[in-house]
Amino acid sequence: MSAASVLVSDIERFQRELELTNHAQKEQQKWMAEMTKRQNNIRALVQLIVSSATDSENPIPQEVADAANQYGLAPLISGIPVGASMNSNGTPATTKIMEPTVREEHEQEITTAAWIVNRVIASGNEGISPPELLRSAKVAGINMHQNYPYVVLRKAVENDKIEKKGSRYVKKGQLAG
Repeated sequence: MSAASVLVSDIERFQRELELTNHAQKEQQKWMAEMTKRQNNIRALVQLIVSSATDSENPIPQEVADAANQYGLAPLISGIPVGASMNSNGTPATTKIMEPTVREEHEQEITTAAWIVNRVIASGNEGISPPELLRSAKVAGINMHQNYPYVVLRKAVENDKIEKKGSRYVKKGQLAG
């Protein structure tokens, strides 16, 4: 085999490896995007479960508490009962209370859902929109899925805690400006 044919063969192998590497990188990007999407879904579901458990005064499953800790949502479950395992009827078999996180001036952490409702109430006559809530949460260091405020606001309206006036949410009995 001549040196020129070896060179051509090596170049072809090199080009094939580049193609395979590029393909692998594209697949890796797809899987990373899928993993990020799934992690965001888990965060949103943890927030929804905690909100529902708080509203119904039920404990959350241990798996949810573990996910909250893993995904940086530990303050969200502070002071909420956690079930060690689930019964066949979907309720926790045993429970324990998560220790509250200590804040400055010894304030107790509140749930993200309660923070959202409190933020609407504090918005006065002007009210607040979900995008404004998301920006306010980001400034306050509160992480939540982009759809979470809409879910909480809808439930709060259904429970007569707040009112919707156009695209804004206001304290019950307030008129949006």
